[in-house]
Amino acid sequence: MIVTTYRVCPDCGFQNTNEANFCLHCGHALTAANNYIMTPHATDLDFPLSALNLSPTEAEKARSLRLTLATDIPAGYHSGGIIFAESDVAISQGPLESWKSLVQNLIALLLAKDYAGAYNLSIHENSHQFYLYGEALVSVN
Repeated sequence: MIVTTYRVCPDCGFQNTNEANFCLHCGHALTAANNYIMTPHATDLDFPLSALNLSPTEAEKARSLRLTLATDIPAGYHSGGIIFAESDVAISQGPLESWKSLVQNLIALLLAKDYAGAYNLSIHENSHQFYLYGEALVSVN
């Protein structure tokens, strides 16, 4: 399996080599905690969210958001209403980058509105970008 490990700067998002102790773009100190594993042509929701300039608390909340395509409201939540997000990177610039942009925009919305996640997500694409709609989750507790 082909994988590449980078040290991604938490300040500027630059992908440094995995041996770098300082970001080559902005000079921020890096450690093994900044390592990020990438596979060609694939990603997950664990990609760096540095473009959102999240505080440590927001970053932790972003990692705990519940996202599902399921149509039933998960136990312990109620609907917060319909949501919509779109990519601001064209698919022609690469579907992976467009997908990352969509997920970043969704996470930014969920954090800004203090939602616990989203369900009933429906993901689409047109000739230019990815977009999705669904319903926000609000924790009952």
